[in-house]
Amino acid sequence: LALSVNSCSISISPKEIENPDQVAAILAKRLSVSTREVRKNIRSGKSFVWVKRQCSLTKDVQRQLRSIRGVGVHREADRVYPYDCTAAKIVGFVGHDSKGMAGIEAAYDAQLRGEPGWEKVQQDGANRSRGYHTFASKKPKNGKHVFLTIDARLQEIAEMELEGAIKKTGSRAGTVVLMHCKTGEILALAEYPSAKSRSGRSLADSLWTIRSISCVYEPGSTFKLVTAAALLETKKVRSFDVFDGENGRADMDVAVISDAHPFEELTFRDGFVQSSNIVMAKAALKLEPFEFMKFVRLFGFGEKLGIELFGESPGQVVPLEEWSKRTQITMAFGQEIAVTPLQLANAFAAVANNGVLPMPRIVRAVADENTGETEETEMVELRKVISKNTAKKLREY
Repeated sequence: LALSVNSCSISISPKEIENPDQVAAILAKRLSVSTREVRKNIRSGKSFVWVKRQCSLTKDVQRQLRSIRGVGVHREADRVYPYDCTAAKIVGFVGHDSKGMAGIEAAYDAQLRGEPGWEKVQQDGANRSRGYHTFASKKPKNGKHVFLTIDARLQEIAEMELEGAIKKTGSRAGTVVLMHCKTGEILALAEYPSAKSRSGRSLADSLWTIRSISCVYEPGSTFKLVTAAALLETKKVRSFDVFDGENGRADMDVAVISDAHPFEELTFRDGFVQSSNIVMAKAALKLEPFEFMKFVRLFGFGEKLGIELFGESPGQVVPLEEWSKRTQITMAFGQEIAVTPLQLANAFAAVANNGVLPMPRIVRAVADENTGETEETEMVELRKVISKNTAKKLREY
């Protein structure tokens, strides 16, 4: 998804340039920059000015520019992205100094940057070192290689399908999280809108914010999975316990609960399958508040999950002592709680993984070519949240 290549950066030392107009014309032609801007830099009176950073030049052009007094040709590492902007938010980008500015580029900047080399040389009074003796030097060290869990093919498919769905529904934004339920590996993480390039207007912070881990929302009916898991695990309800659906409208004293489709009597299982707010709200009242909160926390809501990216949010869970009389009723169907898409996907992963909550991870390994060592990221099981039997029941629903 990202590679480092050698590129050229061109600088000038204005005080050393003997023929400003001629040098400006050559640089403008070879670097495809403005002659006027180059002249302005030459007349700046500064001792050092960058003309163009990280560009591709032939060896002949490099030789020509090196032969001009006052012009410097520097080799720098440049980052290229073979898949263009696929997984752009995850990979991120680097600045001109190769410092990571977003995504993995920022989170693993220390590992990716490597160590610069140096040399001590003798210079004359005009700061020229050509032809003088080098006293000491140290070769640079390449940075480490970071291997991700992302499957590029799945990532491309996820991004394409997400964009199509967003346009079809007229939505403003969306996200897709595809993860391995047992290992916690993120196989694809697609978001829309996303950056279309790594330059210019596409560098706006809003386009690089990874909403899947940093933005929260009320999960709504998808949160009924947690409510059902808590009820079945504590044996407060059984699958075939019957609840009154009250024809789609129930006055529960502290709140009036409605269903999109009216039902009369429903088993707990059917209430879950039909996504009945009324059934889930009535069933949730069989739990003590502390019991419900215990399972909310066990499933990872209200805490960071530890993914290797900056900006992860813990979500928002109302402390137990601040619950109103309606909190337990409405939280049963995903209101009065805010979660990240990653937290919700991870909760479903726990049910698929026989009740074990995995730690999401997006880095598979870090390899050091200087030592030949590879440090693999280990699979981490955060905790057991429900029994294997309860998880099996929920999957069968």
